[in-house]
Amino acid sequence: MIDQKNFISDESGAVTVDWVVLTAALVGLGLAVMTVVRGGVSSVADDIDSTLEQDNIILTAFASGINGPLSDADAQSVRDFARNITQNAGEDGLVSTIGEFSDARDAAADAFSPFAIEYDANGDQLDSEGNVVSSFADSDFALAGGSLSEYNSQRTATQNDLAVAEQELAILQDEARQRGIN
Repeated sequence: MIDQKNFISDESGAVTVDWVVLTAALVGLGLAVMTVVRGGVSSVADDIDSTLEQDNIILTAFASGINGPLSDADAQSVRDFARNITQNAGEDGLVSTIGEFSDARDAAADAFSPFAIEYDANGDQLDSEGNVVSSFADSDFALAGGSLSEYNSQRTATQNDLAVAEQELAILQDEARQRGIN
């Protein structure tokens, strides 16, 4: 059996207790520091993010021709969407999504095609020299009973839809280029 006198006077187990207490104190100190510093780090990170976006350091790829009917917030949402897809579904997911957005752009272009002709206030389509090429009265839309104002309203709406689809597709394609994805 174990000698009780030696067991009670043995101090080797005290080292383990000391390590447990010291480790708990260090973990507690780390958590306390993290709690104090978290707000400041988050604030600085937000400042850096807004400064980079404000100075167009990150968004320079979008400065040439991708501006369109999307608001800055909506364009940022599309960029975030592309990044999330890449992170969650990988490169193949982004390529697949680009294909879907390309199909949506093509559908928007098809919807716009019946409204591609721009008529003036008199309902005339003019060439570059100002000569009348065709009249709204002879168009399929007018023959179906539609008015010039209805035509122009639908033309504007479908033209805007096409511009949004093209801008979204351009943002996704740019994200793929930045990641080296073909």
